[in-house]
Amino acid sequence: ETSSKVDIDQTKVYLVQSDGVITSDGITCTDPTRLIIEDGGQVISSSTGVKATVKKNSGTGFTGDKDNWHAIASPILGNLDPDTDIGMVADPAANYDLYCFKQDAPVETDGVTHLEWINYKNSTDGGFTIDNKKGYLYANRTNTPLKFIGTLAAAEEPTSLDYVDGCRWSGFNLIGNPYPCETYIDRSFYKVEDHDGESKFIECKKTEAILPGQAILVQADGKNETVEFSKTFDLDEEETITIVSEGQYNLAVDGKLQTVCTIP
Repeated sequence: ETSSKVDIDQTKVYLVQSDGVITSDGITCTDPTRLIIEDGGQVISSSTGVKATVKKNSGTGFTGDKDNWHAIASPILGNLDPDTDIGMVADPAANYDLYCFKQDAPVETDGVTHLEWINYKNSTDGGFTIDNKKGYLYANRTNTPLKFIGTLAAAEEPTSLDYVDGCRWSGFNLIGNPYPCETYIDRSFYKVEDHDGESKFIECKKTEAILPGQAILVQADGKNETVEFSKTFDLDEEETITIVSEGQYNLAVDGKLQTVCTIP
């Protein structure tokens, strides 16, 4: 649906289905229970202050090892608690796993060295929050419906990239699509896919759309660098990135999440 103005009736529920798209810069909604965006649905808008509930399927088939991991992101402004706000935490804890990325690892928690990946379950400082613009790796044995509730990100603002010189993964950042719609960035990136029973980071051209709720791995060339997620893409822009089979990075080895391949 394309409209100059979409004023959500506060007595009804406006549902954006999995293949639905709302395009409007005049959306008004003050109750997140009235605007429901199903997994795959999109809202393309510059309207600020729009409250909504964004659903995302967690996927299924996770065996506690190398398969069925998902790189996910929140389209909601601010910070959300993975447990009480989104519903990521499963019982028993063996049914799920959740990581954030830190390039200047190794980091030691509870006597265990985590190579680049910080485990939510093993953290001694109360875990971490799910923040807009950042990316996370998540897996669940059942297709648990996740819910991101709050104010939709709308204003196109740059995402800061970290660069720590001298570490094994200098410049690499796991960042998230901050908007509830498809976006594009000005460089190649890596997304998570399952290949031959293992989840891997697969290199993608910048012409590929980044889906709502999707996180990607990108590399900064130096300090103070930013990247912008654009809601449109110039198809006339020349693309020079060549996809190579070496552009795959294992996520797990021996049942533990860690990066093991060198960067080409």
